[in-house]
Amino acid sequence: MVPGDVVYVYINNEFVRNMNERGIVVVDMPGIDSGIEAHNNAILNYLSEGSFFFLVTDVEQGTLRRSAIRFVDELKKYDLQCNVLISKCDKKTENETAKIKTEVEDHAKRAIRSDIEVGITSAAENRFDDVIRMLNELDAETIFSQRYSKAVIGFVSEIISEMQLQIKLALSDKKDFTAKIEALKAEHDKALNNLKEKGRNAQPLTNSSEDILDDVREAIMSKSTYLS
Repeated sequence: MVPGDVVYVYINNEFVRNMNERGIVVVDMPGIDSGIEAHNNAILNYLSEGSFFFLVTDVEQGTLRRSAIRFVDELKKYDLQCNVLISKCDKKTENETAKIKTEVEDHAKRAIRSDIEVGITSAAENRFDDVIRMLNELDAETIFSQRYSKAVIGFVSEIISEMQLQIKLALSDKKDFTAKIEALKAEHDKALNNLKEKGRNAQPLTNSSEDILDDVREAIMSKSTYLS
């Protein structure tokens, strides 16, 4: 692609289209146990960009693996939430699946959070009721608020602090200028009073003409070398 290219995206799936219209975009992440560097980098990117996660665990695992718990610990660092989906439930009987779900729920409530939801799914049997229910329960505005409210509040708080500092400096400068102006006025008045005092104490011009001529004569004589 080059600058100026236009890409049109068409969503043919009605459910996915409705999710997009609600402000929710579903992305399939790489597996957290792949060990592939590119996958790990993609996961880190999703951690910084994503808002809500679905942790998918295989029914044959019977519980949440350590890698899954480590991933959840990373989510907590970002104040992110998740639900758990148990996949490939067609590989177990209904009773076995129910027991595994109970085990996963107990583990998830202790390791993740007490109100976490756990659902079951099977692509082979088109068993997506829990997936659809959980997605429909998502509220984009609430998730967005939870995801970014702290960052926005922190950013706004920094701006307010900076503005308060600028106002304080501005008011401080104004006070400083006022003090300087008052000091200059005082100096002006003092100098003016000194001149007036000297004027009152000065000899009359008629009585000091000879002194003035003497001063002029001395000044000319001292600069005679420059005048020659």
